Amino acid sequence: MCRVRERLLSQGANIADAPCPEVTHLLLGVPSLEADGCLKNGGPLAPILETLPRDIHILGGDLDHPVLDGFQKIDLLKKESYLWENAAITADCAISLARQRMNRCWKDTKVLILGFGRIGFHLAVILNSLGAMVTVAARKESALAQAESMGLQATALDAFDPVSFTVIFNTVP
Repeated sequence: MCRVRERLLSQGANIADAPCPEVTHLLLGVPSLEADGCLKNGGPLAPILETLPRDIHILGGDLDHPVLDGFQKIDLLKKESYLWENAAITADCAISLARQRMNRCWKDTKVLILGFGRIGFHLAVILNSLGAMVTVAARKESALAQAESMGLQATALDAFDPVSFTVIFNTVP
């Protein structure tokens, strides 16, 4: 959220920390809501919405909930550009966390990536560029073919030996 706030401020946006009639956009976390309409890790959204104009744009994720009926919604989880950028950030953070626990560099490290969706793809590209020996395990033949076309090793999800890898990243939902 801080990165978004900084970006908006740098672009000249006015940011309000409390609901008021002048607010034009409401940025929620992603995903945004619990099943009962409360904010994820927060309180009820309805009292906040009551203080805002009805023509406000609400940005967040998984916004299909009756509490938001009648509001203009921008669901970030339905935007490919957001999903790919989020995957790149997630992969970068996962690599940083794994590196903190290793007693070696990535070069020649045998890495297995389970799944080859957005996050698995980014992990593979970054780790390969760092010199890791990357193997991708996926269920879709097209994902395995894509990994091989990138110069990576590829195997079916049920056909790998986990003992032969130093680091395993699981991106399978």
